[in-house]
Amino acid sequence: MLLPWTWLLVTGCVADPPRVDLCRELKTLPPSPAAAPSSGLIYEAYVRSFQDSDGDGIGDLQGMISRLPYLQRLGVEHLWLMPVFPSPGPAGYDAVALDEVSSDYGSEEDLVELIQAAGEVGITIMLDVPINHSSVDHPWFQLALAHRDSAEGGAYVFSHEQWDELRWFPTYEEDRWYYAYFGEEFPDFDWSSPFIIEEIPRALRHWTDLGVGGFRLDAVRQIVEDDGDISDTRLGHCTLAWLYAELASEGAMVFSEAWSLELETVTPYLGTVKRPQTDLVLGMPRHHAIVEALTQRSARVLIEHLAAEARAGVLDRMATHAGSHDLTRLLGRIPEPEVRRSWMVLLFTLPGSPVLYYGDEIDLSDTHQQPQDLPWRAPMAWDGEAWGGFSTGHPWMEPSHGYIDGVHAQAQEADPSSMLSLILGLVDLRAMTSALRGGELVLHGHTEHAVMAFERRPLDGDDARVLVVLNTGAEERHALRFEGTGAEAWFDLTAEGAERFPGTEGLTVPGRGYMILSDRDLSPLTVAGPLGD
Repeated sequence: MLLPWTWLLVTGCVADPPRVDLCRELKTLPPSPAAAPSSGLIYEAYVRSFQDSDGDGIGDLQGMISRLPYLQRLGVEHLWLMPVFPSPGPAGYDAVALDEVSSDYGSEEDLVELIQAAGEVGITIMLDVPINHSSVDHPWFQLALAHRDSAEGGAYVFSHEQWDELRWFPTYEEDRWYYAYFGEEFPDFDWSSPFIIEEIPRALRHWTDLGVGGFRLDAVRQIVEDDGDISDTRLGHCTLAWLYAELASEGAMVFSEAWSLELETVTPYLGTVKRPQTDLVLGMPRHHAIVEALTQRSARVLIEHLAAEARAGVLDRMATHAGSHDLTRLLGRIPEPEVRRSWMVLLFTLPGSPVLYYGDEIDLSDTHQQPQDLPWRAPMAWDGEAWGGFSTGHPWMEPSHGYIDGVHAQAQEADPSSMLSLILGLVDLRAMTSALRGGELVLHGHTEHAVMAFERRPLDGDDARVLVVLNTGAEERHALRFEGTGAEAWFDLTAEGAERFPGTEGLTVPGRGYMILSDRDLSPLTVAGPLGD
């Protein structure tokens, strides 16, 4: 989309590059309604730590290709790759180019091969894009420092004043500072710059032209600073709506990280019906409510949060995760295995899109071996061989030693009570019941604070209903009864043989446990029950 600006030329002096007001530009665009929300499983993978194909100790794109059968069996629909761009840092969020592939991971041809091979098994590739900032080593930034009258000179946020002393850093020139919200190595783009407004969408179109199906936009709350306001600015929302229109025209799904625990802060990033800003937003408020419910042993906080999402009409626009590249491993945050299993049941049965961080499906732990990156970004464990099957060479980061004790994908696939087996059962159930993919959420109250129940009902009324009962308390709950379910019988999918209950009389749920029931006999779709069952 070309914008009608004109470069300003002034004889005899340096002119500041022209600025663009994307709030004004947005008003000239036709409406761009959001796509129907996806409820497919999003799998976040760190290419560097997923699978090494050539023995150099660094995961790569060919390694990703070799693991596509595993991802297909896991039910992955969207494969979210942490940044694959050239970068001085291992994680890639300080990119030096957004239209190239890091040589550590392979070539552009390797990425295209992954896109095509994934597409053949029904998986779209989603690239993680840091649109808030670049690396200080980016050629644009180096030109901006050296030649302030160049197009790149306006591509970053510079000032002769510091309106946020913690985030302004000096340049080579006296009294000239650059802004970097996330630290000195991460200078912020200026989204009022014609150069940025042209170049970043151009870089993203490069990938959609090659078959990329979506983008995860990093740190959108900080995308535009405005006269001292550093988050959640009006100009920031306009910029995201404008960028959404650009990407939606290319058929790309947009998933945005608006990191906040407050639902009222996150929901504006979905935009409006005519001016959406993203298709899915990181469900951090729901994540927090789940953690609170499971650790405080009271379901009330989660029930109240889900009711708030329902009132706001955003239940199906949340992409909810258990772990991520920003969080210590689930095993470290929630040490009780039965509680982690309840987490996964919620992840796959609530509305919205479940997000799995690589390794959480096998209870992977952090490494403690002097990591070169954050310890929860250590290599995936595939089997009990050297380095967990990640590499034939010495890994770039020491893996968790859990693979030596059987914490790896191969062992868990063979264990019907493992975390991986539980998730595979949930994936199959979700795939075969429209109620879990996009049905209505009905919350059933209970007098006991530790207990919650919710029902997923198919929108067409011609498919199985699913009832989930969760006990966050330590003690077994007997003779539970829920009003308003309206079914003549329920079949317990977490019990061998799918035990039949008349109505919802007399349900018994173990401490820190769950039940998953359906109003039809779906016994081939049984799901692993709580530990100890």
